[in-house]
Amino acid sequence: MPDWIDRALPVLPGALIVYLSFNAGGFFPGTQALAAIIVWVLLAAWIAIAERPFAAVSWPLAATVAALAAFAVWILISPGELGSGARSLLEFNRILVYLGALLLFGLSIRSAVQIRWLIWGLAVGITVVCAVALLTRLMPDVFPTAPGFDDERLSFPLTYWNALGLLGSIGVILCLHLASRASGPRPPRVLAAGAIPILVTTIYFTFSRGAIAAATIGVVAYLVIGRPRGLPSSVLAVAAPTAVALLVAYGADLLAGPNPTAEPAADQGHEVAIVVAACVVAALALRFVLLSLDRRLARMPPLSRHSRQRVRIGAAVALVAAVIVAVVLGLPGEIKTQYDRFATDVPVSSGDVRERLTETGSPARVRQWRVALDQFDRAEVAGEGAGTWVIAWNRDRPVLSTVNDAHSLYLEVLGELGIVGGVLLVGVIVAILGAFALAARGPNRPGYAALLAAGLAWAAHAGVDWDWEMPAVTIWLFAAGGMALALRGSRPLRSFAPPLIGRLLVAVPLVLITIVPFKVLSSEAWLDRGRDAFARDACGPASNDAEQSLEALDSRPEPYELLGYCAIRDGDFEGAVAAMQKAIDRDPENWNFRYGLALAQGASGADPRPAAHAAAILNPLDPLVTTALEAFDTDRPELWERRARFLARQLRTLS
Repeated sequence: MPDWIDRALPVLPGALIVYLSFNAGGFFPGTQALAAIIVWVLLAAWIAIAERPFAAVSWPLAATVAALAAFAVWILISPGELGSGARSLLEFNRILVYLGALLLFGLSIRSAVQIRWLIWGLAVGITVVCAVALLTRLMPDVFPTAPGFDDERLSFPLTYWNALGLLGSIGVILCLHLASRASGPRPPRVLAAGAIPILVTTIYFTFSRGAIAAATIGVVAYLVIGRPRGLPSSVLAVAAPTAVALLVAYGADLLAGPNPTAEPAADQGHEVAIVVAACVVAALALRFVLLSLDRRLARMPPLSRHSRQRVRIGAAVALVAAVIVAVVLGLPGEIKTQYDRFATDVPVSSGDVRERLTETGSPARVRQWRVALDQFDRAEVAGEGAGTWVIAWNRDRPVLSTVNDAHSLYLEVLGELGIVGGVLLVGVIVAILGAFALAARGPNRPGYAALLAAGLAWAAHAGVDWDWEMPAVTIWLFAAGGMALALRGSRPLRSFAPPLIGRLLVAVPLVLITIVPFKVLSSEAWLDRGRDAFARDACGPASNDAEQSLEALDSRPEPYELLGYCAIRDGDFEGAVAAMQKAIDRDPENWNFRYGLALAQGASGADPRPAAHAAAILNPLDPLVTTALEAFDTDRPELWERRARFLARQLRTLS
């Protein structure tokens, strides 16, 4: 095996984070498909060229891979009243990214040096993303972003502020670990200290309460589990510069206002940028000076067995005492009060985003969770089908709000895939966290403690947000998890060295798996082009692109919707009705296609009211649907034709 491969593979997860982050966090199917192709082709290449490609296989790794593979298969085959083949295929496309990462890095990363490089690569990749994001907020005149990123809350490049905040939180945990090492190479310790002010300031400008909570959970977990010897040095180097950067950023009120990229706010941003840069330099300098302290800390003898037992007993006693005090002070009642506020208090915006950091209410999430729980109540074992939460939301939402995910991985999986899917997914996550925890008991405790702490932060945040749909913040968990799982248990194939032909017989089917993401990638690329052409009112190219999208993946309904609307514009009303019906056949519970069928039928002079009423059942609160119901509330076909054609001409963007 060439040495450069052993050195390159550990930094690949960090590189993938950068790539995915600058492609909307990896949210869209095309980006996920390309990421899946990359990891599966690399996995096949590894198996083909490595002399002992399965030497790292352990029983925990094999069991976890089997569980995640079963989850992927369940996505494809799970029954559901609301599901469709196209939705299942796109969900399967995403899971291939995580399954490929689990396998690739579980098989290929074997040494302690590679593990350190993996952590270092993750920290570098996250810091690069956060530094660029921060520059677009502090210096928008120098580093402008496209329209849509000038939100009150920093979201570039992932397009979602909470995801960017979580990515920064994971970066803080990993950089704290690297900065707190008392031995080993010096540059990582110094550079990691300098990265922390950047990461913390980036988290602040996302104004993400969940990310701040996740960072807190992760840092506390790392300090308790990792107990790094160089912690005094890192705290002395990082605490004051980070606090100064954060205080100055908080004081820049225009950067927390409704126009954070306007000229007056940009002037404030330049001042904050200078301060943050100075704080980075200060953290670097202090950490460099304190390297001499590391040598003394490294020479300190470890605690004896009896001392560790006394510490554990003391911690247990303190925990019991804290619980008793909490009960006496009425903490359970206070928790219920805070939950009631979370479920009912509606945040009142005054234009200053900083105020949301002290707000506790988030009734929108509670409404989304209830829809997922209602799904689960209707189909507890198998769920209502992969990717169907948005169908249930559009049908059952109590308020007009466009949301595509339940903002809770666990509740959404229960609603869509039932107990079977929930058990499989939670089992995989627990296995990965358990592998980190077991490895943290060994000689490389701080490194695995950092991964465990970051994993706990991710797992907690995934319970209140849609991190699963953003591979930029999730792929690292499966890459590092595969590595940790490979360390545990016996390795039955340690000495197995299959011949080249045997390795190729395994590698070729793995390459064939990429047929699915390749079809998704091609279909999505043509569909995006078609939508862009449709928005320019260029229906000729749009129709051609839709046909190409169907040629790549005929099971998708969206290209037929595009063909249907173009047919209406071109006066081919029978063709429009046929195209919309094909879209419905592929996704019968999607209100968009029922609405499109109503317009196509009305434009042709046929009665559009049954299709419009069907769309209203699937999405009763949508303004397009209510407008169509009013427009078609007549028995006069000439009015159906005129009003349907008018409504169709108003559309510029499609689902």
